[in-house]
Amino acid sequence: MGKRSKQGKQLKDRIKKAAAACAALTAADAFCTASGIRLGTIEEANPLFSGWISLSPGPAGLAAFLGTAALLALLYASRGRVSWIGGALSGIAAVKLAVLGLHFGWMLYLI
Repeated sequence: MGKRSKQGKQLKDRIKKAAAACAALTAADAFCTASGIRLGTIEEANPLFSGWISLSPGPAGLAAFLGTAALLALLYASRGRVSWIGGALSGIAAVKLAVLGLHFGWMLYLI
């Protein structure tokens, strides 16, 4: 295997791992959000999503996860044609980690 193809495979593997990490963070976010809404301790901050999630947190959380997973799959499929995929996945992961930090904050506050 040539140096260039080895580097391409390593980049592909890193992007695949980053997309999987973003999906896992999204699942954790959806679970924490649905749990917090059910407990009455938090409200959904996204105005486009808040009405639906307050009516049905479980299915809304699942829909958010599936929608994000579909977008991540689209990003992954575009990895060879778009140079900014790594940056996009890093940004998504940073936002998801910040949101999970907020979730852990309200969980600790309840303890």
